[in-house]
Amino acid sequence: AAAMKHHGVTHADLGGRLILKAGHDHPIKLGGMGQNGPELMPRAGEWIVATARRLGVDVLILDPLGAVHGLPENSNEAMNLLAGGLSRIAIDANIAIGLVHHVSQAAAGNMRAAGANAARGGTALVDRSRNTRQISRPDEKEAPAMGIKAEERWRYLAIRNGKANNAPLSDEQWV
Repeated sequence: AAAMKHHGVTHADLGGRLILKAGHDHPIKLGGMGQNGPELMPRAGEWIVATARRLGVDVLILDPLGAVHGLPENSNEAMNLLAGGLSRIAIDANIAIGLVHHVSQAAAGNMRAAGANAARGGTALVDRSRNTRQISRPDEKEAPAMGIKAEERWRYLAIRNGKANNAPLSDEQWV
């Protein structure tokens, strides 16, 4: 919505190709802890598949990922289960799924060094992903080297390719 406002784009300009839902009207919980450990909530996945097919969705972005599940993020077993459920949804609905996920506090200090391991929680989520991008602001050393004033750092983002299956790693991009 912010990008649309910034660029002067309206929903009419997009021809119905962008659907924004905050999740308040249809809260989604893809998984949670059951009596025997982590489990998926199949009805949530079935609802996403049916809705994506009905609306002709091509790409589903879950932002933030932590809001759509109740699984322990530090458990590789739980994150692998969630990733498998998301893969099943993508296949059944014939869509791409993008996940917006937070980084660990330790990694936030040096995203370049953290690489794909910057993601919060267990490694299974990143391991199962096809493409991992990290977005961060320039740090205190990068900004002056790029001619960016300290008070203007917040205006810039680096997009780094931390992992790309089936494609070469690309250089970072600054926007």
